[in-house]
Amino acid sequence: MMTCWCCGYDIPFAGAAACPRCGVLLSAPDPFAEPAEDVPPGWQPNVAPPASAPAFGPPKLLPAQQVEPYAPTGADGYSFDAPPSATRPPDTIAASDLPTVANPAVSLPVNPPPSPPVPTPVDLPVAAFNAGGRPARTASVPIWEQLPPPVARITLTPQLAQPGVRSVSVPAPIVAARRRSPFAFLRHFSVVARAISALIIFAVVAVGALAIRGLGHSAAPHGDTIYQSALTGTISGWESSDGCSFERDGLHVSAGAICMPDIGDQGDVTLTVQTKLAHGDGTRAFGIVFRYTGQGNYYFFGIDADGEWQFYKAVDDQIMPIFHATQDPAILLGINTLNTIEVRAKGTHFDFYVNGVAVKSTDDATYASGQWGLAAPQGIEAVYTNIALVKTK
Repeated sequence: MMTCWCCGYDIPFAGAAACPRCGVLLSAPDPFAEPAEDVPPGWQPNVAPPASAPAFGPPKLLPAQQVEPYAPTGADGYSFDAPPSATRPPDTIAASDLPTVANPAVSLPVNPPPSPPVPTPVDLPVAAFNAGGRPARTASVPIWEQLPPPVARITLTPQLAQPGVRSVSVPAPIVAARRRSPFAFLRHFSVVARAISALIIFAVVAVGALAIRGLGHSAAPHGDTIYQSALTGTISGWESSDGCSFERDGLHVSAGAICMPDIGDQGDVTLTVQTKLAHGDGTRAFGIVFRYTGQGNYYFFGIDADGEWQFYKAVDDQIMPIFHATQDPAILLGINTLNTIEVRAKGTHFDFYVNGVAVKSTDDATYASGQWGLAAPQGIEAVYTNIALVKTK
């Protein structure tokens, strides 16, 4: 028994060419059927079966007089009711209900299933699925071999061609030469001008800083020179005293000595000298003794290696501080560090300088005149060079 693939009618005999109910050819391909997973190579659908194969066609029919043709009689126009004649056996049909076949021994041509479309680089094969719902394997060209040809490569520099790569050489772009500006030299001039301007600004700032210091810069004393010496080597004209020694590097003063040149008593004098601490206690002050009138009576202005200055007067061997030790950044610190100190005396007024910077001014009327000299207390040794004594104007 066969079943029509279109309407589902059960055909009561095998080998029917068409469905007696809907008339569709049973040899036509079923669009709902799953295609064969693999098509054997060399398949030829229109070749007749061999002689040993059974004949393909409708079976031998009953005589026409024994059956009655009938047509669909159901209410829907498609179903069939059994004919009233009892001569026709059940589940049989008349020969007139079947299509005429010219030669039942020859098989009808069967249309082969449509060939699957050739796969493209983008689309997968249509309706190429096996029974398991997975895409069926095809003998198509791999997708990586279906890619478009490589795009031409543009190279800006010459290079050797590589196999399988098409290259196109493009000449290097032509760059127009830059014209030299006739004012190019001004760039160099502006650099020099900026450097000169920076130097001028620096000089102005430095001068302003010194002016802010209190207008305390000491100018070279102007007036009649009383005494001037480098104080190096053998020097004459000084009062002999223990603790005073002239050497190649200057006058060495130690052991609490006061070394004074033989110039007599002087009142309004400016004394300038360079000094340093050779060795000893850095907190002990050394410097200038002026208006010395006798043992234990004089003025003293000095500095120490720790950066402090002081001014006092001695009266009958009694030390009376006028200004105690005071720190000042103008004093250079340390042993063997050279500083320049200066005392200007005019009447009862005194001005004190260190390295050209005014550190203090004061007045005192205890001593009006006397001798001038250089001193160092016990426990240290100081060296003096380049002394100058001039009249204060």
